[in-house]
Parts: sequence; structure tokens; C-alpha cells
Amino acid sequence: MPALLVNFRLSKPTTDPDYAKIIGVIKQYSYSMLGEGAVAIATNESPAMVFTKFKPYLGERDILLITSLNKPHYGLHKPSVIQWIEENASSSTATGNGE
Repeated sequence: MPALLVNFRLSKPTTDPDYAKIIGVIKQYSYSMLGEGAVAIATNESPAMVFTKFKPYLGERDILLITSLNKPHYGLHKPSVIQWIEENASSSTATGNGE
């Protein structure tokens, strides 16, 4: 299943009901937390379709960006996160070196 990268910074406190609803949207998917404000989700939905699920809970000062997560990928992280990305990221025809 293809994966999407969801990056967010919310201006609301973690006690805000909308914050909990945003986390609830993430938990609708198979996901892997990559870091503070970054999560990869597995879905066949487009980034626009996923964004519409978050939109009702976002304020003017919140930031949320959804992009496709494609192979190849490089980096250092917990083995479980690297494995999740390997299993869910889409294969790309690009060489991964900017070409």
C-alpha cells in the first residue's frame, strides 16, 4: 500500500479537543511516528483526500502538509521505522540523486 508523509505543527495545546481529533485521524491508518510532528501513514487515498479528513480540526495558525513517501529513502532511525517505510513506501522511477 502506498504511504504518505504527514508533517504538522499545531498551535493548539495537546489538551484541545481538536488536537485529539487530529491524532484520531492519524490512528485511522497504519502509521509510523517519524518524529515530533511527522508521521507516515499507509493509504491508497490521495494527499488531498487525506487532507480533507484533517481540515475540520485545523486552525488558521496550524501547519499540515501531506506528501507522497517514495523509495529510495536514506537515513538513520529505529529499525522498526525503517522497516515500516520499506514495506509501505512506493517504488519510484527516479534515481534518488536529483535527476
